[in-house]
Amino acid sequence: MKRYLNRTEKESVTILSAFIIYLEDFLEVAPRRDKQLFKWIRMAKSFTGKALDCFVLPLDDDEKIKIISESTKLEITANYRKDALREHQKIMELNSTVPVKKEDFLDIVEQAIGVCQLWCKKAGYEADSCHLKKLLIKYDIEPLDLESPPGKCPYQY
Repeated sequence: MKRYLNRTEKESVTILSAFIIYLEDFLEVAPRRDKQLFKWIRMAKSFTGKALDCFVLPLDDDEKIKIISESTKLEITANYRKDALREHQKIMELNSTVPVKKEDFLDIVEQAIGVCQLWCKKAGYEADSCHLKKLLIKYDIEPLDLESPPGKCPYQY
């Protein structure tokens, strides 16, 4: 018989212990309308306890104490798996981009540059830190004034 658990077994045992604590807490706070539900939860707690006993009873007393103290520090939570998180990240990246035909994109850019040409009066730091200017440069939209000095927007006349 084993007197000590390896790392994987300890993890399983502490999860089972934490699950029993979770079920006890659930039984205390849940509304008692559905007797069938409570019957199954009590049975789940009982069977989980029996499985835990199979792990813990043959162990040394010091090992049992460590497991009990460790399990009181844990809490059962539901988290997405790593592969589900990756899939969610892909979906978020896809949702953050809007496919636009190149002609439509260039029409939008032309309108934006029209605003820059006619209405924009930014100069100096304002012109250098302009959000629209940064976006146009980011997407390789050719400036109107290729030789503009610093502090003058290359999209203005």
